[in-house]
Amino acid sequence: MDAKGSFGAVWETLGLKGRTFALGKTITPEMLADAAPELDATLAAPMRSADIGLPIATLPQLTILPQATEGDAQGVEHDISIVGLLGEGGMGRVLLAKQRSLARDVAVKTLHDAPFTAMHAHALVVEGLITGHLEHPNITPVHQLGIDGEGRPLLVMKRIAGVVWRELIDDRDHPAWQRIPTLPSDRLRAHIEILMQVCNGLSFAHSRHVVHRDVKPDNVMIGEFGEVYLCDWGIGVKLPRSGPHGLVGTPSYLAPEMLDRDGAIGPAIDVYLLGGTLHTILTGRPRHEGSTLEAVLEAAHVSAPHEYPADVDAELAELANRATAGEISRRPPSALAFRRELADYLSHRTSVALSDAASRLYGELEARLGEAEHDREACSRTAHECRFGFVQALREWKENPDALEGLERCLATAIRLEVEGEAPGNARLLLGEMRRPSAELSAEIEALEARLEKRRDDASALEVLRREQDLTVGARPRAFLMAALFAVAVSMSLVAFLLRRAGHNPDTNLGHVIFLSIILGAASTGTWVLRKQLLSNTVTRRTGVIVLGSMLLEWVHAMESWYAGADPNESHRSEMFIVAATTATAAVLIARSWAVATVLVLVGTVVASVWPSLTIPAFVLGHMSILVVIATGARGAAR
Repeated sequence: MDAKGSFGAVWETLGLKGRTFALGKTITPEMLADAAPELDATLAAPMRSADIGLPIATLPQLTILPQATEGDAQGVEHDISIVGLLGEGGMGRVLLAKQRSLARDVAVKTLHDAPFTAMHAHALVVEGLITGHLEHPNITPVHQLGIDGEGRPLLVMKRIAGVVWRELIDDRDHPAWQRIPTLPSDRLRAHIEILMQVCNGLSFAHSRHVVHRDVKPDNVMIGEFGEVYLCDWGIGVKLPRSGPHGLVGTPSYLAPEMLDRDGAIGPAIDVYLLGGTLHTILTGRPRHEGSTLEAVLEAAHVSAPHEYPADVDAELAELANRATAGEISRRPPSALAFRRELADYLSHRTSVALSDAASRLYGELEARLGEAEHDREACSRTAHECRFGFVQALREWKENPDALEGLERCLATAIRLEVEGEAPGNARLLLGEMRRPSAELSAEIEALEARLEKRRDDASALEVLRREQDLTVGARPRAFLMAALFAVAVSMSLVAFLLRRAGHNPDTNLGHVIFLSIILGAASTGTWVLRKQLLSNTVTRRTGVIVLGSMLLEWVHAMESWYAGADPNESHRSEMFIVAATTATAAVLIARSWAVATVLVLVGTVVASVWPSLTIPAFVLGHMSILVVIATGARGAAR
């Protein structure tokens, strides 16, 4: 049977054909009894008198002063005096009153002055008993339950100075949005948080085996400081409840099982009504709509999933449809479970906001990276800001798909920027954060590590080479040795001068051999003593070989000239050519400063060739210049 045909049978069972009820107002058993007196009394009565557990006549009598002018002397004999009317309904009215003993305003719910029926009286007593049984911050507190002098029940409750939630839903600019300091400026978040507090009150009521059956924005009050109260428990039911029942509740919010006179009454009804209230938050409309009572009740009977527009969050839309499913098994199992899903949504919503902000920042980063030239360090900082945003989003909701995907893309970009900046360690750390580490990125990091390793090896080799060619090594002891040799040469020149003054001729081959032997001996001895400092790298060893080798060659040549009886001047000139050759070799192999010595020695050789009488001075000065050049170069290198 299709849904239309199925509802036709339900409609006949309800016996409401031709009856008129406000689609957004609560249908009470008393209203049903008044509108359809022919219905079975068990379907109209909320519960029999015996179910109350407290006969009305036994309730304490409350003395209440009717509304009077200020300063009425009778006021001192009454604890509660009526001030004015707060609201009025089909069954009764709610009055504003002043409680003298506690100096506070209270609300007094009573029946109309017109003759009332026992059903109406019982209904108000039951509401008082149920509400008074539920002491919870989100349920209106009941102060007293009694009867007046005419036997009418009176319900004294907390006076809630605030606004009906429905008004806030209908008007985004309602003054209460600014007046109530605890309401978030984010309207959707505020409504979700209010609904979560309604869930708290319902969860407590269900733990006390009470079902509200009329949860809707019109029955929720928001206090001056954001307190949330679930009100109007007039059709609430204490469980277990068996037997048939009539239609009660608000047509535009009814759960399908409420249309079945034999349907089970339980917390699932309130879960459905929570879903309907969420629907109103999302759309501003009631869950069931239609132009007639029959059309609205048929919509409730079918409870087809609603197609929400694209601007409604998919997570909330899915929860609203699931909570208002016709099959009880598809709904959240409890009001507390429904509340948890709302709390999850809020954390998800925060996560989505963080993820969206990080995604926008990442879009700006991609645009900068697309430029021909970009500031790598600035881009790297932005990438890490994006990463932080996505990580924070995942802390709020670890399964946020956009944040998971965004984090992977951000990490990949950050890794490439670290590779570009030659920071493989940082890149490795970031790669370890990826859920699916990229083989391509790993290969890029490995290639960078290989390049850096080769660069370090090359640098190390260059450092070794530089160290081996560093003339500053052993500079001070080398300068000291050159100075010592210079002093020896000067001393021997002074001795030769004195011998000439004494009539002796030191400028013979033998004298020359003696001179070179002393110089070679001094140089060899000094080099051996200071060998660790003077011969510690390639260039210093090369210098030592060239200098001592040149001295040795000169000494050998001098010995040959002595044995051969050659002309001393000719022998000196030949030795100067030997020295010039060795200093030229040193200029090529060691340092260009040796070229200065080469030039000076060659100049001395030319002078000795042109003016033979100046051979000895030219020879001595040429050798002295070598010592000076070496010593001066050594000191310069040392600095």
